[in-house]
Amino acid sequence: MFPSDDSPRSRDWYKISVDSLRSLGGFLLLVALVVFGWWAYREVKPQLLRREASLVLTEAGQLLARVESEPGNEAYRSRTESARLSLEEATEAFSEGVYDRALREGKAARVLLATVLEALIHRRPVGDANFLSVRGRVEFRRGEQEIWRQATGRVVLNSGDFVKTADNGVAEIMFGDGTLYTVRPNTLFVVKSGSSLGGKEESIAMEYGWVNLSTARRPSTVTTPGAEARVEEESEGEVAIEEGGEGRFAALRGTMQVRSDAGAVQDLDTLQEVRLDPLEGLSEPRSLPDRPVGVSPQDNLEVDLTLDDTLVLEWSEVAGAEHYELQVAADRSFAESIIDADDRLGTTATLGLRAEGRFVWRVAAVDEAGSRGPWSDLLRFRVIESTVSGGVGALAGPAAAALLMSETLVSSETERTPDVR
Repeated sequence: MFPSDDSPRSRDWYKISVDSLRSLGGFLLLVALVVFGWWAYREVKPQLLRREASLVLTEAGQLLARVESEPGNEAYRSRTESARLSLEEATEAFSEGVYDRALREGKAARVLLATVLEALIHRRPVGDANFLSVRGRVEFRRGEQEIWRQATGRVVLNSGDFVKTADNGVAEIMFGDGTLYTVRPNTLFVVKSGSSLGGKEESIAMEYGWVNLSTARRPSTVTTPGAEARVEEESEGEVAIEEGGEGRFAALRGTMQVRSDAGAVQDLDTLQEVRLDPLEGLSEPRSLPDRPVGVSPQDNLEVDLTLDDTLVLEWSEVAGAEHYELQVAADRSFAESIIDADDRLGTTATLGLRAEGRFVWRVAAVDEAGSRGPWSDLLRFRVIESTVSGGVGALAGPAAAALLMSETLVSSETERTPDVR
């Protein structure tokens, strides 16, 4: 005999079904929100790039007009022409909807033109290169005999000048051909200048340290003890050399050629690297993990401490990544990272917010061999604290105590979700 509709068994079965459906509905809603957030980010990001690129192109165009109107601009014809070509490339890329390239070329043109304009207005020499920004202790020296002096923005560098960074020093240096060098802590090199079939070619001779360089219209060469790396035009590369002679050469965008002192040559394509061993020479090229994409929060998010004291960072998963490196800092140089976690197993991290400030973050994928791929594009967020009256309190200077990792990763390989406190 079948049970009646109002039997206890029937009611229990019906109750369990509703609970299950509610749980399923909540899960599906969460999935839908994640999918919608990813879709919204993919839709919004090109528009943000387009707007930023448009502003940069406008500023570069205005700078070019000012440079051309200044008396004596003929003395800087080569640098002005390099900037003009970069601006034309940027304008063409913008019209084709390639906004990341338009932004990159536009920034290169803007920086070159700004240095020329400053030289014209203040009657200062441009030199072979200029410091654009300096964080921490960064020193330079004129040739072999001069004393070391603290570098500042816009200091001019010429062939034969030395640059040295301390363990907290980071600098950005722009060469006359548009190549941008980012010099990391504990680095020493000398500026070189030579000629090639395409005209004047800038380079550096690095004794030890780590540089990242992004070329524009011409290649650039980094010489190290044991090898030489030639980064081709429109390319981005990393060169790191230890004082013991071990080195790493990576092509992050475009191409690079590495030649050892013993005569071995390796050609690198995008996302490839070679290692230099003082005894064994150059390794074979191997692939690097791709660049992660920051998913959330959206760029320039404001977080109110009175409403939430945590912030979840999320990025895209990269094929072949064994783990991820995450950095959070108070400025884009990352000279002194507030958070520097090199063991992230998943694609999220929860930050505990302690104080007001402006911050930037980035993430990179690391494969099983320990090779790190390129960093993600920088994303920014701002922490504020509303007053009782509803206004916003003044921003305090960001300090190391302003943020903390508020989670502990579990050790199980199968469980990749952070254990949030």
